[in-house]
Amino acid sequence: MGRVVVSPISIERLNAADNPFQSAFWAYVKQYSQWNASAFTVQILNDSDEVEYDETLLVLSRRAALSYHIAYIPFGPVIPKHSLPVAQFLRELSKALQSYLPRYTISIRYDLPWPDHDHDQIEPILGRSLHSCRESVQPEGTACIDLKQGYEQIRLSYRERAVRNIRKAFSKGVVVVEWDGREKTFEEWYEVYRQTAKRDGFDTRESAYIRRMLIQSDFAAAKRETIRKNTKRGTDKLQNSALPADNKVECRLYLAYIGKQMVGGNIVMESRCKAVYLFGSSLRIDGVSCSYVLQDYTIQKACERNLSVYDLYGISGPGNRGSHLEGLRLFKRSFGGYVRYRHPSIDFVYKFLPWIVYSRLEILRYRAKRRRQPKRITQQYAVSSDL
Repeated sequence: MGRVVVSPISIERLNAADNPFQSAFWAYVKQYSQWNASAFTVQILNDSDEVEYDETLLVLSRRAALSYHIAYIPFGPVIPKHSLPVAQFLRELSKALQSYLPRYTISIRYDLPWPDHDHDQIEPILGRSLHSCRESVQPEGTACIDLKQGYEQIRLSYRERAVRNIRKAFSKGVVVVEWDGREKTFEEWYEVYRQTAKRDGFDTRESAYIRRMLIQSDFAAAKRETIRKNTKRGTDKLQNSALPADNKVECRLYLAYIGKQMVGGNIVMESRCKAVYLFGSSLRIDGVSCSYVLQDYTIQKACERNLSVYDLYGISGPGNRGSHLEGLRLFKRSFGGYVRYRHPSIDFVYKFLPWIVYSRLEILRYRAKRRRQPKRITQQYAVSSDL
């Protein structure tokens, strides 16, 4: 059996080619939400000390209450295929990471990455100190599109629902462009985003948070000076252009117009191989939804940049978990592609009694949030703001 060894590395060494949530970019974005970021190499060594598994890992931590902290791993780690059973791997990894975490860390939460198969039968992960969460931080299901087949072939796989809505939007004169980097344009989009949230009942991100995501992106570099003049906080820590090409991540804002009126927009995060839809908004004008045209445009641009996968991010999971996202399934599956399901968020508990208190309070918070929001979300919405 193998043993797990972890070693600290610089944030910039995180391998983000296939997973932008495990990147230096995402680490610095989350720092503005009071998370502290650390990066590690994780290796599994066999009895002869030969390396059987070697990956990088982003770990986030923050204060929960008093001196207690929680740790969180977004869409990681990559699961070893043969070296160790999953439960044993997570237990050994958690123990190896403990000395690098704040002293009074209650638990470490794993949002495991999407598997490479589409089975809806998710095997439970059972082991001492491992506890599946009643509510997952991030969705347990997603819809993805293989971009390697090319845009024209992808368009042929759109379902009638998407084709009909795209045709209708074009007939009403909807056009999509990329954000020009101007603060005024961003503020106009944010107001559309805010109106969408009020109508559909989801929580918005602060405008400063989203703005920083865009400022840190390479594609906005030429316009960054214009934005800085309107941003009191000045420059961000991340120098994306200094990262190795495989580790760069950027966010793009696509905007939909009817004439001179902005009617919607999408924010998409891209690594070298993968694009992930993050935030969306749309106004309902004359029965036209620009959401379909925005996604179609995003897919086309991702194909032009030779990305491999577009993750529409977030549909209901198996066993009626995440049922409030069921309405999104109709929208996102209308673009064809395939579905992936993953295990619910899972905690490795270091300090049981504080974790019990924290988890009970978390359940109450989720219940209150569900009461404020619709039972089924039918509009695009943002990546979870909980962690």
